[in-house]
Amino acid sequence: MKKLLYLGVLFILIQHTALMAQTVPQNFQTLQLNSSPAYVLLGVDPTNIQRPSTPSQFIAGLQNAVVNGKLQPNVAFEISPYYLKNPKDTTSKLFNPAEYLLNKKNFIQTIFQTLSISLATSSTDSITFGNLKSGTGIGIGVHFLLIDGTPSDKFKNWGDSYLKSLFFDKLSANVQVFNSANITDINIIIDHTYEVFQSKVLPAQNFNSLSDKEWADFISKLKSSMAYDLQSKGIGTAKAGIVGYIAILQKNANATLETTSAILSRGVNPLAKQGFMLEFDAGQAYVFQNNVYDNAALAKSAIWLSPSYRWDVSKNNQTVSLLDLMGVIRYTFNNTSAKVDVANYLDAGLKGAYTQNKWSGSLEFIYRHASAIPVGYNKAYTYRLTAGLNYKISDMLTFTFNFGSNFDGNTVTYNDPKKMFAIGGLNFGFPSFNSIKNPSAN
Repeated sequence: MKKLLYLGVLFILIQHTALMAQTVPQNFQTLQLNSSPAYVLLGVDPTNIQRPSTPSQFIAGLQNAVVNGKLQPNVAFEISPYYLKNPKDTTSKLFNPAEYLLNKKNFIQTIFQTLSISLATSSTDSITFGNLKSGTGIGIGVHFLLIDGTPSDKFKNWGDSYLKSLFFDKLSANVQVFNSANITDINIIIDHTYEVFQSKVLPAQNFNSLSDKEWADFISKLKSSMAYDLQSKGIGTAKAGIVGYIAILQKNANATLETTSAILSRGVNPLAKQGFMLEFDAGQAYVFQNNVYDNAALAKSAIWLSPSYRWDVSKNNQTVSLLDLMGVIRYTFNNTSAKVDVANYLDAGLKGAYTQNKWSGSLEFIYRHASAIPVGYNKAYTYRLTAGLNYKISDMLTFTFNFGSNFDGNTVTYNDPKKMFAIGGLNFGFPSFNSIKNPSAN
């Protein structure tokens, strides 16, 4: 059990080096595209994954996974160090979706904020782990994004309208305190308001959905349109007319804010980024043969890249419908000296997924080629072909059903007819956000 204690210490050390002490976001797991490496290497697909939000919760979970000195199978953990809550930090904020999606991150920040560490156990057999004796397998893996995509247009529209509404509120207040505000003063007031807004208001919001160029264009268009409208539409060029005109602009921004908030709250995956993403994964699997600690053996290691692209294919602005096209290229190193297999594996595949409201479906094909063929066999390849269906019953409960054919274990079984499988179950998770209207709320 020393290795388990080492893992616990590792997670605590990672937690103390986090840039921000925050709780695990309530539906952060929905942002991940692929199964975690620990589960892939063990060949399992757990339906109940524990996601502790503090180091003490993780240690408690490990203690519960050990009964009478033996590591229990069917345990699954996934932990995101960046979002661990420091119990000594009483000022910690909850996960901020606007900050996560809209802030510009550099390469290192992208890796650290998307880093996820997984741990899983399962019973083992000779089909997956060759000549290693049956016992309990433990998988350890890490994955993170190298390129994390962009926020959806709907979410960016929400962020834009939120900030513009704040800007119009500050602008109106500045006009009202200006003793002799009229059309000749408005450009001066707009410039002053924007300077204060940039230096004080934006930093307090923890995000900025508009680039410097977009802000400059917004200010320029505001000046020209306000001068034209005040003079040509008879609104009035004195303080009262200007304040009324700004109130109309703020009302329009608030209407957009309410509309986009309603759309995002109805989406099954409102925090999903879009565009191109690139994920890195690595992991190792060990087998405690005959469930004896001193008889542990490294079974396999793997490293892989998963490029993907996501579109919002909604035909209208009232729903969020996501289409994902994902690829994978993976190399698995088997412990050939322990006769887990005589070969290593090279995998390449594609996966398509469609998500709308409470429903999602997927189709996956992965081709596997072995680096060597056992004596007496003539087949170096196999494949995995699966289809899946998910239905979100509630924020806490999702029904999953998968069917198809899986990999045929190790290379000695590649010549056997592929066997079909069908698996259904309930997946327990965290509740989704009740509201995203206030991105700076504690």
